[in-house]
Amino acid sequence: MKCESCQAEIEAGDEREHAGRTLCEDCYMDALSPARSCDPWAVFSAKSAAELEGGAELTEVHQKMLHKLQQDKYVLPPDLAAHVGLSLEQLQKELAALRHLELIRGARKGGQVYVTRFDTPHDGEDN
Repeated sequence: MKCESCQAEIEAGDEREHAGRTLCEDCYMDALSPARSCDPWAVFSAKSAAELEGGAELTEVHQKMLHKLQQDKYVLPPDLAAHVGLSLEQLQKELAALRHLELIRGARKGGQVYVTRFDTPHDGEDN
């Protein structure tokens, strides 16, 4: 049996049903708890935990993302996903984590939404 979302093979008995679809456990968890980049409680929790621990410990993927955003001020999500070797779905989770730490944000330019560092000055067009 295959997951209807990611097409991964699912062993008998490990399948999950959600909204009429048969999903693997990972896709089922994603469906129940999608990444939310704008979550004030998550921002507060992430920043508080980082302060208690003496700073946030970033993964290699997070470091690559931030380095890319340091080089190129604004990056489209598909380009950033390709740069770090993630799918767009995987990228959304990583972006949410960095957003909660107030390290990145979205910026609208020319009708498109870009990813930029949190400390990039607003130029009046982004929302």
